[in-house]
Amino acid sequence: MHTHADELLDQLSVAYGEFWETWLVPTAIGAGVWCARLHADHKHYINAESPAMLQTLMDRDDQLARRAYSSAATGTRQGITPAAGPAATPPSTSAPRDATTATSETGARGDVA
Repeated sequence: MHTHADELLDQLSVAYGEFWETWLVPTAIGAGVWCARLHADHKHYINAESPAMLQTLMDRDDQLARRAYSSAATGTRQGITPAAGPAATPPSTSAPRDATTATSETGARGDVA
């Protein structure tokens, strides 16, 4: 049985199937959740309320998909290069802890009436 949702999924697959896998998760109430994930990175996925919203979100992430596939195809790393790492020594606090701070913390309670 081919439903309207199946037709929409077929249209999404034709338009975005090169980079994205699309599917519909049925819900008890409503039309369901429209989902997509990159073929190259299954950890990157999108959930949307409608196929139109899913299409918009996939268009937004299209550059990510193209970068993931082009770097995998050429074997070279493209895109953002990492910046310099953090300083070797962690920053110190400007105000030293004193006895006043310690006593106020020990008298504090988590629940407030």
